[in-house]
Amino acid sequence: MTIRSRDKTILAVGVMLLAGNAVGAGTLPALTKTISDAVLEEVIVTARRQEENLAETPVAVTFLGSDELAMQAVLSEQDLRIAAPGLTVRASSNSNQLNFAIRGQSLDAFSDTRPGVLPYFDEIQVNGDGGSSAFYDLSSVQVLSGPQGTLFGRGATGGAVLYTSEKPRAQFGGYVSGTFGDYGLAKLEGAINSPIIADSLRGRLAGFYQSRRGYQQNLFSHRDTGGFDRFGLRGSLLWVIGERFESTLVVDYTHFAGGSIVDVLWNLKPDAPTPAASAVLYSPALDAIFNFPGAFAAVSAAHPGVSPVGIAGDLAEQRARGPFVVNFDGANRYRSNNTIASNITTYKFSENTQLRNILGQTNSKSQNVSDIDATLYLIDHNDLRSSSSQFSEELQIIGKDLVGRLAYVAGSFYSRENSSLLSLAGLIGIEPLVPASKQTGNYTKQHSTYAAYAQGNCDFSSATGIRGLSGTIGGRFTREKTSLSILPADVSFGLATTGLRDAAGSIILPASAFDNTQSKITQNLSWTLGLQDQVNSQLLFYAATRRSYKNGGFNGLVSPVIGLSSDGGNGFATEIVTDVELGMKFQGQIAEMPARLTLAAFSDWMSSAQHAAFTFARGNPAVITVNVPKARVRGLELAGRIKPRREITVGATLNYADAEFTDNLVLAQGIPTFFGPYPDTPKTTGSVFAEISKPLPGGLKLTLRSDMYSQGSSVFTSTQSNNVGAKLPGYSVVNFSLGVEGKPDGWSVTINLKNAFNKIYYVGGVAPAEVLQFNTAIPGAPRTVSFEGSYEF
Repeated sequence: MTIRSRDKTILAVGVMLLAGNAVGAGTLPALTKTISDAVLEEVIVTARRQEENLAETPVAVTFLGSDELAMQAVLSEQDLRIAAPGLTVRASSNSNQLNFAIRGQSLDAFSDTRPGVLPYFDEIQVNGDGGSSAFYDLSSVQVLSGPQGTLFGRGATGGAVLYTSEKPRAQFGGYVSGTFGDYGLAKLEGAINSPIIADSLRGRLAGFYQSRRGYQQNLFSHRDTGGFDRFGLRGSLLWVIGERFESTLVVDYTHFAGGSIVDVLWNLKPDAPTPAASAVLYSPALDAIFNFPGAFAAVSAAHPGVSPVGIAGDLAEQRARGPFVVNFDGANRYRSNNTIASNITTYKFSENTQLRNILGQTNSKSQNVSDIDATLYLIDHNDLRSSSSQFSEELQIIGKDLVGRLAYVAGSFYSRENSSLLSLAGLIGIEPLVPASKQTGNYTKQHSTYAAYAQGNCDFSSATGIRGLSGTIGGRFTREKTSLSILPADVSFGLATTGLRDAAGSIILPASAFDNTQSKITQNLSWTLGLQDQVNSQLLFYAATRRSYKNGGFNGLVSPVIGLSSDGGNGFATEIVTDVELGMKFQGQIAEMPARLTLAAFSDWMSSAQHAAFTFARGNPAVITVNVPKARVRGLELAGRIKPRREITVGATLNYADAEFTDNLVLAQGIPTFFGPYPDTPKTTGSVFAEISKPLPGGLKLTLRSDMYSQGSSVFTSTQSNNVGAKLPGYSVVNFSLGVEGKPDGWSVTINLKNAFNKIYYVGGVAPAEVLQFNTAIPGAPRTVSFEGSYEF
């Protein structure tokens, strides 16, 4: 779409809003009959940093309350993917390396960039690529789609995922629940709530412990792989003074120890022009390379169990076994510790004005040891150790004018993030002939962010004569300093002193071309403009255009050559995302049945999009971060639910995304590289559910629910046109749950059946075939059954 046609799209908004007002004035009342025994509950969201009715919020939001989280047994990010279609949860080298993707905004593996979709826990941004993994004692999860650069943190180009914990209550009480299932699943969870000082101080303590064996069996170790133990503890205090002051402190700690569901060998690319040709080096052709018979026989003897025809035979054997029987010799270990502290203090000056202070501290530490090549050879083994901390302070004022025509939020934001990474890798070992090359990456990064923002919504009804018409305008100015320090243990640290030389000792790049301490300052303006028509209490039309960004920086996994990657350096530029979204929300009655319907059509334009490229940097295999000149994602999101009777609820979602690089030629370390098709963005995703809740004698209630999630095929590398095997097939998964609740006595029992038809599907992978000749993929969970019992007091 050209700039001129984009302007036409924006101009069409006025016509849509006027048409919507006419519809509301004319035909809609015919749909407003009510049924006394069937209702859809009001849903309150915080998509605009204030509590609002979902049906009246001009933002595309998926809301999952505590009851729905429990009914769908959402215990992890992968479960969240099925519960919130349109949110892609993408795994890379194993099941514990995750990141979110919405509307084409994701995070390429090894790019060392910032996520496009940001997770928040109690309004505090969570470090890391994925979510908090603290899926217990939550009051809600909200998934916001589209750029959120005005009101959230350092800016989010694709959206945000908001986790909100249960708050302390005024009454003493709590709950305890236990779950067991196949693969040795065991989980114990509970919370206790107690007033500490009557009417002024309340406390809540919640925690969980969960363990499970792995889904995969490793032929090499004769053990299952992917099992884990994890636990969490969360304490909350709510302090209330009168009707004006309120302060909530939440401290959350989670610990994970175990392994990961590992990738499996997916395909080979034997035509890749690489000196590290896996399909050749790990095959009988090795004899010719070393110019003596018996070379591959020696390698095979050093790796018992490999195929006699080499890695191509290993691939055939893996495909025949399926993804849950694997054969690899590397270590598989994952361990993490995460702490999040959030303090939100509110002071109400009046009914119309309040001051909020949001203070946050996060700390995380993890070790991820994996066999990335998923074979008995030593092609790519990695031990990745990382730690990060973040302090944030946000002060905001929220209010309305005296006549209620202007609602606003304004504030300041500061954060300081520190992170470190130590990567210990073994690459391309042809043992016993050639030992693996040991590569150490070691660096620290720091981000300091200062921002000021304001956003207001003004009622235009009296000025225009159109009842319910309002407009939104918001802006955020952000200044960020990004710093990278390469540490002495890093394999490239000495280049800043010696320069880069060839085998003969001649200088390729002088020492002045390298800098172990680099920094840059960027300044950006994010904005949002919107027009809304609340036709009546049931129907909302809205239009918005927004801009957000991902700051430029440095890829610490690349030699610290000064400059952008297109010039051979390790730097990359800022990515800018601009969108237009047209939407409709309806909540009322259709044919005398309570119903909720949302529709959003969007188009996002990206410039200097940050993506990873597998290439050769000065003769060695490498992953660099580049800026693809232009890309576009446009699509449609539809969601609805209806209650034909009090005890029956049915619903469906459909998401369509057409994503492409519209200017895709990039110089990657001086090598022309074409990007595309667009990664991590299935063209279609969707879901259908039905829930029946039937009262039984004795105050009991029986609930049966079925969910089906479906996703189209997707590629998992930004340069799939050069690596055609890096594509995952589409799939469908069906889940069932059956529960009986004795509400007067506070107990419930639930049976959950996930992936009921035991479909084999894949949720991500790593695609280094352009340099290492192999791709791997991560399988999703097989069929599982669990039983949960809970008691509330």
